[in-house]
Amino acid sequence: MSFFNKKSLKWQLISKVTIVQSLILILILAFHFFMFGLLWYLGYINKGNSYIASAQIISDALRVNKDGNIYLSESADLKKLRAENNDFWFVIKTQNKKSLTEGHPPATISSVLPRFRCNFLCRFRTGC
Repeated sequence: MSFFNKKSLKWQLISKVTIVQSLILILILAFHFFMFGLLWYLGYINKGNSYIASAQIISDALRVNKDGNIYLSESADLKKLRAENNDFWFVIKTQNKKSLTEGHPPATISSVLPRFRCNFLCRFRTGC
């Protein structure tokens, strides 16, 4: 009997066990992704907030006055975001060298903030 004979009992067993193990692995990964998504949606992870939604709320509230300075107009979403997150902070730097800061960034991040030229909100085309 050849080692590479596909009709042998050995290879039938190996192929079936490999298929079953692959399916079990896929099911376990799918279950983990589903549970993570469900827990995030229900607010058990990160209070249900995503960084993209937070950045979009901030960019929607961002305004420029006649002098070219930037400020935030109060919106219901922004008030809700501030109320839900006690340690809420952000730093906005525009391409025109204007900046707006709210809250207190963690010490590990605040040391590198001056090096950023333009942050994530510039991608949302805020007009600043």
